[in-house]
Amino acid sequence: MTRPSPSTLINALREYPDLRKALRVTADGTVVGRFYEFDLASGFQRIVRLGAPIAADPHAAPTVVAYDAYARSSGQAGDTISPWGLFSRAAEDATVVWLDRLCRVVHTVNYVSQGGSNVPLHLRVHGRLLAAIAQDHGHTFRDMLDAMGVPLGVARGVSRGKSPENSAADTHGIVLQLPETATYDADLAAQLIGSYRRYGFGIALQASGAALAMARIKAFGPDVMKVDVRTLNQPEQQVPELLRAAEHGATQLVFTRIDNPRIAQTLAALGAAFGQGYFFDLPAAMLADAAVRA
Repeated sequence: MTRPSPSTLINALREYPDLRKALRVTADGTVVGRFYEFDLASGFQRIVRLGAPIAADPHAAPTVVAYDAYARSSGQAGDTISPWGLFSRAAEDATVVWLDRLCRVVHTVNYVSQGGSNVPLHLRVHGRLLAAIAQDHGHTFRDMLDAMGVPLGVARGVSRGKSPENSAADTHGIVLQLPETATYDADLAAQLIGSYRRYGFGIALQASGAALAMARIKAFGPDVMKVDVRTLNQPEQQVPELLRAAEHGATQLVFTRIDNPRIAQTLAALGAAFGQGYFFDLPAAMLADAAVRA
């Protein structure tokens, strides 16, 4: 399948002229979005398969099963600002909503134009957007994806379940990661998750600690649960418990913040199937070579 060019994808957003006007293609072929005096760019970090190869040799080349998108911003003078700092400049709810969508569109255009559509893309949703929109979450972003011709399913997916080899033939191509605050109100969280799923998106939640992760898997049944490995104080006991909960809930369990080979090897030996962190790579504007395979 021919990769669409960034310009083709941008021009398809003719129903969103303000958003389209904020997008431009840089000299290296990537796309950035403009917000005030800052350029908003993409950084992609791999989510990889652990398993027996990593248990035997943590430095073995891992298979990539998804990408997690991070926002990067810089000014004309080379100064940088964190994503949270960028959002703090948006005083009005309408501006927050626009900026959040700009981030996701920038990441999507960069991802699709680089041929990344064979594995899922994880995109964050800002908490203020969730509060600013009363209902029908996901409708506008789905409309943008449809306009650009971005499919919401990928073949031979691995977004659900403990064993990727036995997963369904199709899975979510776009996974929306909700902030932890979105789960504080169980009824509201169920409404948000249901709305996004109706529009074809997968849902990722995050948790600091095994008990909280298992509770959220049971309560909300996310497609993906991300657990910060730094919060596991008894991994030999907690990882197997998490794996059982994830398998029962048909949830993909991803261990994040894997920053050294010892942690990667320990998790793999305990049966963990998926992970991400600085040990494997830093977020980068260009997708890793030969990484798009499931």
